[in-house]
Amino acid sequence: MPHRRSVCLSLLITLPALATTLPAQTGEWQFRRYLSERVAPAMAWDAARERLVLFGGSLGIGRNDDTMELVGGTWTKRSMPIAPAPRESTTMVFDEVRRTIVLFGGFIHPSTWDDNTWEYDGETWRQLATTVRPPARYSAVMSWDSTRQRAVLFSGLDSTGTLLGDTWEWDGVAWLQGTPSIAPPPRSVAAMAYDAARQRTVLFGGYRTNALADTWLWDGTSWSQSSPAHSPPARYSACAAYDPIRQRVVVAGGAASPLPFRDTWEWNGTDWQARNQLPGARRNAIAAFDARQQRVVVCCGLDENTVLRDTIGWDGNTWTAVADVPIEPTQRERGATADGFTGPVLLFGGYVSGTSSPFLADTWLWQDQRWQVVPTAPTPPGRFMAGMARDLSRDRAVLFGGFGGPGPTYNLDDTWEWNGSAWTQMAPGSHPSARSGHQLAWDPVLSRVLLFGGSFTVGLSSTYYNDTWSYDGLTWTQHNPATSPSPRVLHGLASDLARQRIVLFGGAGGTGGTFGDTWEWDGANWLQQSPALSPSSRADHAMTWHAGLARTVLFGGIGPLNDTWTWDGNSWSQIPAPAWQVPRTGHVMAYHAPSDEIVLATGDRVRMTMRFATFQNATTQTSGSGCPGTNGVPRLAANDPYFGNPELAIDLLGARAGAPALIALALGAASTPLGGGCTLELAGPTATTLVFTNGDGFATQRLALPNDRALRGVSLFAQAGVLDPLGALPGVAFTPRLELTVGD
Repeated sequence: MPHRRSVCLSLLITLPALATTLPAQTGEWQFRRYLSERVAPAMAWDAARERLVLFGGSLGIGRNDDTMELVGGTWTKRSMPIAPAPRESTTMVFDEVRRTIVLFGGFIHPSTWDDNTWEYDGETWRQLATTVRPPARYSAVMSWDSTRQRAVLFSGLDSTGTLLGDTWEWDGVAWLQGTPSIAPPPRSVAAMAYDAARQRTVLFGGYRTNALADTWLWDGTSWSQSSPAHSPPARYSACAAYDPIRQRVVVAGGAASPLPFRDTWEWNGTDWQARNQLPGARRNAIAAFDARQQRVVVCCGLDENTVLRDTIGWDGNTWTAVADVPIEPTQRERGATADGFTGPVLLFGGYVSGTSSPFLADTWLWQDQRWQVVPTAPTPPGRFMAGMARDLSRDRAVLFGGFGGPGPTYNLDDTWEWNGSAWTQMAPGSHPSARSGHQLAWDPVLSRVLLFGGSFTVGLSSTYYNDTWSYDGLTWTQHNPATSPSPRVLHGLASDLARQRIVLFGGAGGTGGTFGDTWEWDGANWLQQSPALSPSSRADHAMTWHAGLARTVLFGGIGPLNDTWTWDGNSWSQIPAPAWQVPRTGHVMAYHAPSDEIVLATGDRVRMTMRFATFQNATTQTSGSGCPGTNGVPRLAANDPYFGNPELAIDLLGARAGAPALIALALGAASTPLGGGCTLELAGPTATTLVFTNGDGFATQRLALPNDRALRGVSLFAQAGVLDPLGALPGVAFTPRLELTVGD
């Protein structure tokens, strides 16, 4: 066995006591910890380290540069100081000779197509120097010819949008262009895999002037077109992988119009056979054969409306889920949310287009870094553009109004409260008129929930409001401030508890335009602010207050926009947007006090959850020199050690093949000479795990880090000793020390 699971309970129980106070930082955005939704990533089976590796992909508009590895049933991130630029529609294979993953090309952004070759060895990415190489491209296909021991690259789109039909091969050192007398017509987004049983690379479909349904075979010298009795319907953006157990090339999904397929086809060397369908239609997914699970694995892609993040496996008969995918609110826009100051963040309702029941009435809670849906009865009727806020004096969430009730007006004027486990409809003596697009926030001066604005809409006619109301749990009271913001909807409203103010920004008015003004409510009156710098005019953005930063945070809006701003009571400051940040409109944001983070979710055509906070990065760092054995100095590497990581994998690399080794974990570091130039790099309580390396000199120790935020900043230290007759210390080789700092 190349690895053995160890929980190291005594060390893990000790960790929270070692947590340190973190310095103040500027807020930043992070994904949730698991694999995020994406289309057109690259994926390959790393036979040396016995796991699937995924890179990049598109989040809809932004692109990603993360390296994800499927360890056990969990996708975990491996952060590295050097990696290829964010990209989608790139190609990736495992080089069976050099035992590394090779990546080529891809779409970086509308003015950049890549022609570089990268290599990943489980520790780091490195760009390879190639004098001759294929022209820059994306949406090409690449597979590994295990007979001739080289990668085969075909087709794609170049920087001018021209379809390519050239054939290239990578032998581990250089690119060589093929010169076949006959070749498939130029195309993009085809499906390709190497059929090892027949020793042919199989190409199917793609896009030229329309979807293609041709099958071609490459033998290393020439292409030949096959004429099977049966064939999948014409398609592009399908995914393909070879199943060596059943000796079949598997093609799944794809599209021939805006609507994707959900069928599965297999190639037996002479003909295509239709098999059981995918769980759902998808296109722009990626496939690879997982030798450990002995099944073809498909990940990500796009269905009719939604970018996907699930991972499913095909065993020749059935598609099943093969990776943990925590549930998430379904795609929606303009739901209502309430901050979680003492418990979970609350999300209710929203609107989803293209369905017979567009007004949602589901209740979701965010806690422990996960969403959960809560069955409730009774529940408010489905709606969107409602207002909701947390009543901090009574620890209740208050929901008012929205759009989605019974016709003919669909405007609502009901008041509901959520007590943490159930909804109750209230009967206040007075209340605001029916409306939608208004906002609620907690008033720390009045100790009441405050409502501002909204509109009453019938057909194409809307009446806009700029009235101010407050709710004390019994009745709504209208206020008459000396000044007020102009009538509006879809503005941002947040409660600044430190400064005892409610902050309002932007919105849309009756003229069809948007606002870019900033106002504050002091408990009695609205006061317009005059900051030197402000976000651009907008509506349908989201705003909430972050206690750790003592700032109001604004994100996105109609455009859609992907900018982030913070307000400190005097000025707005913009936070740089990461390259992968997807623009959103109609999204929700709320503050979760137990984790001191803002949660961003849903939106128009977006569902992925993001977090905004002062994060402690989970890092790994190597120090010391180690001492060599048969294959030089063995090394340790690990995926990101974030608290709650269920599959922290500490990998031993470059060791003697088939050798026993001890991987040790300690809470302290030291340098104790052992002789032969070897040093023991650990100190304090130590836990050890016996592992055995595979034929590539690889082994791994897996453990689960507790989901305890107190671990942020704690360091673990690891070192391995390998039984090796050529070891510098007689009979043993040692790795350098690996420091793992626990983070978010």
